[in-house]
Amino acid sequence: MKKILPCFLFLLLSTKLSFAGILSPFADTFITLELSKPVLSRSEAKTDLKNQNDFIEGIRQFEDIAIGGHVRFGKFLGFNLNWSQSNLKNHSVAGVNKLESPAKYKSDQINTTALFYLPIIPTRADLFLETGLVDIGSKLKYTTNGGVEVEKKSHETMFLYGIGAQISPLGGDFIRLSLHRYAGKVGLIDSNYTTIRLGYLKSF
Repeated sequence: MKKILPCFLFLLLSTKLSFAGILSPFADTFITLELSKPVLSRSEAKTDLKNQNDFIEGIRQFEDIAIGGHVRFGKFLGFNLNWSQSNLKNHSVAGVNKLESPAKYKSDQINTTALFYLPIIPTRADLFLETGLVDIGSKLKYTTNGGVEVEKKSHETMFLYGIGAQISPLGGDFIRLSLHRYAGKVGLIDSNYTTIRLGYLKSF
């Protein structure tokens, strides 16, 4: 992960700089930074996985933070590309009697989505619908009461859909609130996956 993040940020910034120049006559471009909190539901195989780090430690570990870019064409259409990481824990795993240490579920995700805007106040406030794909690389690791270490990995691509709103109090930059729901269960943890995001779009 420590190698992936600098590469992703470098690629994003390079692309962003290019797009800002090339697309400036046609589109508005933004750097995005969002808190992204996962909520699991209808989990049959692994229950009650939650983020157990405090807020500051989560920031330090780049957990539950989505970093990316946004390009908006005109009033009604935009595109997002962002990366996020989650690290969830639980003291039990379904089908395993007892654990020596908490089960840990870690995922790295890249979201590519389209946004369809409904302007409320031109250039200042919008509602939007969002849909696209999320690429998920995940790992579940735990140690049984007998000292056996178990590690499972998966990689999958899923559809996601969501709704959101954003405002620009001073013009240019935006504050955004959104909710995403993944279409289907995340296989490794057999759970429905929803994210709630609150963040900032910096015009560039």
